[in-house]
Amino acid sequence: MILLYDAVSVIQSEFPYLSYQTRNSSNNKNLFHVVNNLANYTKNQLLENNEAECEHCFKVAYEIWEQGSNISKMAIENIFVYSLSRLLERSFSVSNEAREQFLKFFRKQYEVQIGGKYP
Repeated sequence: MILLYDAVSVIQSEFPYLSYQTRNSSNNKNLFHVVNNLANYTKNQLLENNEAECEHCFKVAYEIWEQGSNISKMAIENIFVYSLSRLLERSFSVSNEAREQFLKFFRKQYEVQIGGKYP
């Protein structure tokens, strides 16, 4: 299981070039802040059609969602998936291949976010 602190470490080690300000905050705030940075970075990669980097982002987020604590899963669902779901629904500049990559990892969570379906 990936614990809360470990989820932050995983993202920071996979994406060291993203800026992180995680001093003086609780572990929960740090996690949500870092996941938000990852979501914003992933959105930029989607808009630039950088499919290889998008898949990397999806894999890391999915690994945290699949193996993480309940708080880590909640952060991925409520920040990462929600943020990307909105972009995928509203943007014509995101390729269909990128959409399919995203759905390969997060179809169930995406359907909950978009359609209001419950698992």
